[in-house]
Amino acid sequence: MNDENMVVTTWHDDEPLSEVFWFAKHLASHPYYELRDTLVIHISSGEPRKQEFGELLKNA
Repeated sequence: MNDENMVVTTWHDDEPLSEVFWFAKHLASHPYYELRDTLVIHISSGEPRKQEFGELLKNA
């Protein structure tokens, strides 16, 4: 396996978004690979929340 093929996922169904982004920034890890990028996928029928999510990650 190489870095280009690595995907690590988590599920945070019942947690506030602030905790989800804090987890992504501070606790997400892999024992053998450095996790360099964060990709957030938000599936909803509501309005896009890109700016809100960017601020939450920045302030985590």
